[in-house]
Amino acid sequence: MKKAQMQQFAWIFSIIVGAVVLFLAFFFVTQYSKQVERPTKQITIASGINILLEPFSAIGSLAEIRAEPIELPAGIYVEFNCNAVKDYSEIKAREKGHRRFDLTEKVYDKYIFAKTIETKARSKFFAFSLPIKIPFYVATATVIVADDYCLASLPNNDYKESLQEVYDSIEDKVDIELDFSCSENLLEGKQYIDGLILAAVFSEDDVYNCNLERILSRAIRIAGIYKEKAMLMQQKGCSVGNVISALDNYINAAKNFKANMNEQNLNSFYSAIEQLKNANGNLKKECRLFEE
Repeated sequence: MKKAQMQQFAWIFSIIVGAVVLFLAFFFVTQYSKQVERPTKQITIASGINILLEPFSAIGSLAEIRAEPIELPAGIYVEFNCNAVKDYSEIKAREKGHRRFDLTEKVYDKYIFAKTIETKARSKFFAFSLPIKIPFYVATATVIVADDYCLASLPNNDYKESLQEVYDSIEDKVDIELDFSCSENLLEGKQYIDGLILAAVFSEDDVYNCNLERILSRAIRIAGIYKEKAMLMQQKGCSVGNVISALDNYINAAKNFKANMNEQNLNSFYSAIEQLKNANGNLKKECRLFEE
């Protein structure tokens, strides 16, 4: 009798232990899935933005300003940062209920100029590409416009007209309003390269300055490659005029401006750009280093 009772107790005990184990397993899996779900959703949003921006960086120097709408869900907070030392842009996304970013999307092949985006409802913004030539093609900037802006005070009418044409083509597809007839200084305190006026307008100051550093670093590397090319062409009998000294001057001016982005260094860099442009343009067509 006792043996039968012991067997019965063993079965009951096994059932209880099994139930507890199953409960704990279910509890921990549930908690883990909750922890994983949040960063997975966030990184999906950040990666999705990166993918949406892919066509803009892929067009290179072949196209002028081009724009496309971007749609984001409600309740999303997206922050754009930049790391000049390691040469990448950052996209971080989180839901409004969460205070911290769990994951960061590092983007090495894009120069993203933007301000923080916070969506209260499903929102349609737009992004546009901006090929950067100083004077040779260096990179394509990707600019995200997520707020209404007043743009009448832009100092370069060519860029304002180009942006207005782009905006007119997608105005009915986005929730953004650009006013080209009002007056507001959007560039105060910013040392901008002419080709990056619009990037300066639509981005945070630290994001703009960091990406400008990255672009200048890339320009310096490209200028070094062009210098080596010019020396090889010279050895093969091609007359390169003063283009090598112009490249040296360009590299030094770019380094100075990168180290200290003040108005004096910006003007010196502009002079170096113009000198290099003229030096290259004065060469025979077959000896030119780059096409403008």
